[in-house]
Amino acid sequence: MKRISLSVIAALVISCSAPVYAQQAGATPEEVIADRMAKGNQFVHARDYAQAELQYREAVRAAERIGPASNELIQPLHALAVAYANQSKHAEADATFRRLLAVQENTIGPDDPQVAATLLAIAFASELLEKNAEALRFFQRALALLEMKFGPNHAQVADALAALAGFQVRLGQYAEAQPLLDRALPLQEKAQAPDSPILGGTLYNLGKAYNELDQATKAEPVLRRAVAVLEGYLGPENPYLAGPLHELARAYSDQEKYAQAEPLYRRVVELREKEFGRDAPELVPILEDLSALLLQTGRRQEAAVVKLRADAIRSKQQ
Repeated sequence: MKRISLSVIAALVISCSAPVYAQQAGATPEEVIADRMAKGNQFVHARDYAQAELQYREAVRAAERIGPASNELIQPLHALAVAYANQSKHAEADATFRRLLAVQENTIGPDDPQVAATLLAIAFASELLEKNAEALRFFQRALALLEMKFGPNHAQVADALAALAGFQVRLGQYAEAQPLLDRALPLQEKAQAPDSPILGGTLYNLGKAYNELDQATKAEPVLRRAVAVLEGYLGPENPYLAGPLHELARAYSDQEKYAQAEPLYRRVVELREKEFGRDAPELVPILEDLSALLLQTGRRQEAAVVKLRADAIRSKQQ
């Protein structure tokens, strides 16, 4: 499963609130919507997304009784799409977000900022379905809409820039992503708290882009900040930290700061083993980097042992 940064996860989160109505015989569609949305939100709070989905589907049906393109559909469709996403039902989420987009464009208008949020959600869902050309188009549409609405320096523009750039990082398009991240970071630093995971995700993507573009001296301070922010938010044992820690270790290694790099490499090995097991292919890149470091520091026998382990894991996958 493709791993998406914290900035992408945050963009898919919805916070709903609605009064609780007792559903009675002969209730109006509006009363049914309110009742089902409230019940669905309670299930979301309990992280029972399957039950939330059932409630939100009923809310959608009630809204359809008002009209197939009524603005009463907006909140139920949004909630249902997020419930699908939280269950990794990416095709259903994609289809529901696209339906929501059509309703929004016909009711609140195509230039409303809420439309940009839906465009981003469709972009993320499309990426998870490996429809990368479509994902790129929706990321770009969202960014263009927000820049037109708010100007180039708005906080929502910064988040859209970071989202597009994060997508490009995941595709390996580092040269395209880096200037977008350079632009997004100072805007997010003004808008976000210094310990925000959204900011941490942007720092991580920028540091990774710098590493891949052979700019380790720029990558190091950015990645140190990313690790500090994400470790503070997630805790030191969260498997998501393996990515930022690996990139920071690479930045140290590329500058021949081997004493700083080695404990990070070993920590990443432990995190990957806990997440995937000792023979998982996800271990191969970090084991190879650790082996190269050991070789650079004159520990040939130890390097050979680590390299043999990486080769053995790779051979099992063939």
